[in-house]
This record gives sequence, C-alpha cells and structure tokens, in this order.
Amino acid sequence: MAFTKWSKSLIDVDISWNTSEVSVTCCMTSLCEVGEEESQLRTLQLRGSAVSYESIKCLLRSCPKLESIDLQSCRGLPRGIKRSYSGQDFYTLKSEVFEGKYD
Repeated sequence: MAFTKWSKSLIDVDISWNTSEVSVTCCMTSLCEVGEEESQLRTLQLRGSAVSYESIKCLLRSCPKLESIDLQSCRGLPRGIKRSYSGQDFYTLKSEVFEGKYD
C-alpha cells in the first residue's frame, strides 16, 4: 500500500469519513509500524472513520509526537471517547487509555 511508503514522514493525516475498515486498519498499522524513533505524526483526523479502539491504543503507544486526534463520530469506539482531543485533553486521553478506562 502506498501509505506505508510515506508513513515515516507524515505529520498531519486526515482519513476522516473513510468507512472501509480494511483501509483504515491498513493505514493505522502503517503508522504504528514506523516506530517511536521515526514517527513524525503530530495530528490525526479520524472523524467518522472505521477506526478500532485497538488501533487507537497502538497509535498512542507508537507515535510519541502525536498531540491531536479527532475521534468524533467513530462508531467502532466506546462511548465517552468519541470527541476531538488536543492540548491537555489529549494527554488525559492517553492516560485513560493506558489505564484501561475504555477497555
């Protein structure tokens, strides 16, 4: 997939309203596989996409420069997590996910 080719250099990714679970999962896997050392990702727009909760957990672990994520209207995510996060809200989301609040 072409997404993999550029995943190390991507800073801002918008795959909002992509309802293909297969393509969203492939994109998320590509971003997670880059690794902490090389990931440049800072913002991720996933509004209305078919992203899974497991993909979100992987991204939060694998992309240390990530500082903003939009999860509004993502049907595959648990209640309480479907909103946009940046600033302190983003760091709160990260803590809650790592503590298992939404598992």
